[in-house]
Amino acid sequence: PLGVSAGRPGQPEPQTLDYGPAKLDIYAPAGAKNLPVVFFVHGGAWRFGKRSQVGSKPDFLLANGFVFVSIDYRMLPEADVATQAGDVEKAYAYVRA
Repeated sequence: PLGVSAGRPGQPEPQTLDYGPAKLDIYAPAGAKNLPVVFFVHGGAWRFGKRSQVGSKPDFLLANGFVFVSIDYRMLPEADVATQAGDVEKAYAYVRA
């Protein structure tokens, strides 16, 4: 669903969902069906960062006919690299379902 964020006028408001080990945000135009999806895994050397650090990506992609998904995943050192890769895989499978 598309809404308006109090943080930045006109910025799409994501739908936040729990995919298991963490959460993901889906930015989609109202009534979106069968649109291509951009799946975003934030940077931060697997140690820091968050799914909300998307800048203007949702604005641009929604305006050009895409759905945008940004995920969180468990961080080092609490989670090892294999666990992090598993989190990304689970989020991707959740979005594809």
